[in-house]
This record gives sequence, structure tokens and C-alpha cells, in this order.
Amino acid sequence: MRAGTRAKSWVLVTLAVVLGCGGPAQWRYEKALEQIAAPAAHGIHDERLAVLMRDLDRLRDARLPQALDVREERDRQAREVADVARAMSESAARILAALPADLDAREQAEFRSLAASLERSCAQLAEEAPSLSASQRRERLAEIGATCDQCHGRFRIPGVEYDDR
Repeated sequence: MRAGTRAKSWVLVTLAVVLGCGGPAQWRYEKALEQIAAPAAHGIHDERLAVLMRDLDRLRDARLPQALDVREERDRQAREVADVARAMSESAARILAALPADLDAREQAEFRSLAASLERSCAQLAEEAPSLSASQRRERLAEIGATCDQCHGRFRIPGVEYDDR
């Protein structure tokens, strides 16, 4: 394949991904979330958290393309990781509003600890993402995913299917 054709193909694929991932529907969804009162936010936020978790998983597993300008792609990916981690931190802050009422004191403390850990680690990743290498970002995203899995494994209702990935 000629270099010019390869470059055009790469531009078209990148444009399709960008348009497919962040278009007007996503903006309308995020605007609608801003209008929801805080106590009801977690019920609606489950969907938003699922989207963000899928984004984190996708970014963790992303590989850099074999392109001439790898630095530009690496910086774009770092910005995207930072944006998703920042949004995840903001969403994680609202998880405490959904603290299940039937938990005993020890379980409530564990739930609060996991939610706070998720919020803190996502905020830290959002801040540090531009200075981390791709492998360091993947490691941090895996740690965040492990926190999510630990909480879901501990506090989700048994037998209920959740589409969060």
C-alpha cells in the first residue's frame, strides 16, 4: 500500500472514531445528567458509570499505532485518559449518595472506603496522565478497574446482571 493511501486511510479511520465516540448524543446525555438532583443521580449515573468504565477499559487496552508521529498520538491518548479519569472521579464522588441502607457499620465503612479510593485514584490519574508513559497509564487504569471490580463483587446484588463493561 502506498504511503499516501495509507495516510488517507489512517485519517479516515481516526475521523470515524472521533465522530462515533463524542458526538451530539453524548453531549445531550451529559447535559441531561447536569439537570438531575443529587439524590437521584446515582440511579441515572449507573449508566454514565458503565460508559466511563468501558472507556477506561478501552483506553487501558489501547495500543499505539505504527505511525510517523507517535508523540502526537501518545499525547492525544494521555489527554483522553485524563478526561475520562476526571469524569470518573466526579461520578465516583456521587456514589456515596447511593450507599445501600441495609449495610452494617463495617460494610458502610468498606463501601465509603472503596468509593473514596476510586475518586482519589481517578483524580490523581487525571492530574498525572500527561506525564505518565503508556504502560504506566495502563497499570493505573488496571488498578482503578480492580477497585471497581472489588466494590461490584462485594456490593452488587447477587443474581442481578449489570451491563457495566
